[in-house]
Amino acid sequence: MELDTVFVKTRAGIDEQLDPRSRLSFAFRRLLTAIDGKASLADLQTQFPQLSGRDLRVWASELAQLKFIEPVPPREAAAPATYDYHGYVEMTADPEFKKTAAEVSQWLRANAKAGERTPEEDLQKTASMATLEATTTIGGIERTGFFMHPPSAEAAPAAGPRRVLIVEDDPLQAKLLSTIVAREGLVLEVAKNRADVIAALNRQPAPDLLLLDVELPDVDGFAILEKVRAHPTLKTLRVVMVTGRTDRADIAKGVLLGADGYITKPYRPATMAAAIRQALGMG
Repeated sequence: MELDTVFVKTRAGIDEQLDPRSRLSFAFRRLLTAIDGKASLADLQTQFPQLSGRDLRVWASELAQLKFIEPVPPREAAAPATYDYHGYVEMTADPEFKKTAAEVSQWLRANAKAGERTPEEDLQKTASMATLEATTTIGGIERTGFFMHPPSAEAAPAAGPRRVLIVEDDPLQAKLLSTIVAREGLVLEVAKNRADVIAALNRQPAPDLLLLDVELPDVDGFAILEKVRAHPTLKTLRVVMVTGRTDRADIAKGVLLGADGYITKPYRPATMAAAIRQALGMG
């Protein structure tokens, strides 16, 4: 598979993209959404700077194996065509048709597809995707010291100063991280245990970024991540795991639960500053 390959979503891929029960990770759903039958993998690299060309080929291959996408056949040279009008309307361009199609699709997802999948199939697909994404994440960490999914293009810019919640129980680590965050002109708060985290996340305005240690005295960082992703208003909060745990299983767990990025301890201050700026889309 070459980077100039163009993919198009299959019917199964369209259903998967729209299915609220999809178990694909956020990153894989973003890639599936971006595939439009026009852009090549090389074109898509501008939207996914965290992925190398090899990563994109592997991820696309995984989606193709699941029959969510398929390559568009190369166009054959053809003689100049004449346009013959056959009396039909291009319905996909009609707003009313789009509205009706959306309603039908919603009905199908709620009814006809209700019994199609088994939990075992979902689990197998999820494990495969999480393992693959963990491999990519480890590669990014080895290259730059951190791995980060960039903010989605639809993310609205924050009004007022950006707020960062640091979850870290080690006083020296918390002080170092606080200094780095403050130098970036960001408002910061530090939480060192479960009670601090709950109180901080319940205050308004909510933070724009959560720098989350995994090992805390009375709660596991992955449990916090899981609760954040299940929360109706906090589920879009940017979460970066700051941890010394770099086993593939740990990273796959963070990927599966929806971490936006990873940075490993020990880290250089400049690396952490770069990760924070990228997490918040600050350039």
